[in-house]
Amino acid sequence: MKKLILAFGLGLMVLAPTVEAGNIKTFMYPKNDGYRLDWCYNYAQGCGKKAAKAFCQTKGFLRVVDWAIDQNIGKSSTTKTLGDKRLCDENFCDGFKFITCKNLITPPPLPPCSERKIFKYPKIRHLRVDWCYDYAQGCGKKAANQFCKLKGYTKALNWKIDPNIGLQSTTFTLGDHRYCENAGCDGFRFIKCIKN
Repeated sequence: MKKLILAFGLGLMVLAPTVEAGNIKTFMYPKNDGYRLDWCYNYAQGCGKKAAKAFCQTKGFLRVVDWAIDQNIGKSSTTKTLGDKRLCDENFCDGFKFITCKNLITPPPLPPCSERKIFKYPKIRHLRVDWCYDYAQGCGKKAANQFCKLKGYTKALNWKIDPNIGLQSTTFTLGDHRYCENAGCDGFRFIKCIKN
C-alpha cells in the first residue's frame, strides 16, 4: 500500500501523541479502532491525502494540512483502512507517522448530563459486550448503538475498543447471541450513551 510521500515539517512532531495549537491538531501514529491507521482509505486505493482527510473528519476537523507515511509497519503493527475496514499485517503495509488536521468544527451542545451515561466495561447477562453486533459483523458503532438502546438510551455517542479480552472475559454478541472465548475476541472499554 504505497504511494508518494506528501509530508512537510517532520521536525515539528517529536514525542507527544497529539500536538494541539488553536484550531490545528497533530495526531502522532494515528489509530483506527485500536489498529494503526492504514496509509490507504480502501485497500491500495485513496492513499495518503484521502485517508488523512477522512481521518481528520472523523475527529471533527474540516481538512488535513500535513501528513507523513510510516512505511512497512504491518508486520509489527497491524493497520486498518477507514473505508473498507480491511486489516493488513504484512511487511508491505504502511501507516501514518502523523496527521495534522485544521479548522475544528464546533460540535452541537450536548444535552444535560442526566441524558448521558458512560458504561465502563459494559456487560449484558454478566458477560462483556462483544465489539461486534453479530459474529465479526456490525462491529463498533452498531454494537454500541444496540447496547444503548437496550439500556433505554437513543444511541451511542462514542465508544472505545478493549482488544483481545476473550481469554480472561467471555464476550457476548448482541445480535446473534454468540459467546466468544478466544484470544481474538474484542469488547468495549466504554460506551457513552445519549438520549435525544
